[in-house]
Amino acid sequence: MKVSAFIKGLRYPLYFMDFETTFEVIPRFDGLSPYQQLPFQFSVHVQMTPGGALEHRPFLQKSSEDPRGPFLEALHRAIGPEGDVVAYNKTFEDAHVLKKMTPDFPEHEVWINDIRLRLADLLDPFRSFFYYHPNQNGSASIKKVLPVLVGTSYEGMTIAEGGRASAEYTRVTYCEGIAAEDRAQVYAALETYCALDTQAMVDILEALKRL
Repeated sequence: MKVSAFIKGLRYPLYFMDFETTFEVIPRFDGLSPYQQLPFQFSVHVQMTPGGALEHRPFLQKSSEDPRGPFLEALHRAIGPEGDVVAYNKTFEDAHVLKKMTPDFPEHEVWINDIRLRLADLLDPFRSFFYYHPNQNGSASIKKVLPVLVGTSYEGMTIAEGGRASAEYTRVTYCEGIAAEDRAQVYAALETYCALDTQAMVDILEALKRL
């Protein structure tokens, strides 16, 4: 019943959203604090109606300039004015990224706050044990939930977790002497990884519906 209530509470269209970030002790750009999350990539999968077709709206900053402005502008275009914005562990996207950027980009404050109010957390049914499978091994991580509910996983991917994504992005974007082929391969791997994060959310929600 609790899983059903969670699903019925979602308001379409749905925007499945995931961010990738990096952080440094000495901020690279003005306005950042030590260790503040610097978003350089997002993936948004849009579903207008239950079971409807998906539209993918990605962003990846591929220059060494401050990514926050372009990131916010692209995110504003990607997310419409109505419907829920679905994240997995929304505290990260909400408190650690969107909220932290608002003071430096006051021109975006209104719509950022609107998105924050519309966030729905797909982690909730698993963190609250509305659903649990022994193969999760005590974890509600999306990387544990996806295989048991959907049957797919992150195994075999060039980049398969956030720490590696952050390190590889920093290396090929800000370090000198990186070969163009190396940079292109990393960017392609980042796009594949981030897209899977939001596709995984779509697939997990569909699996919950089938339950």
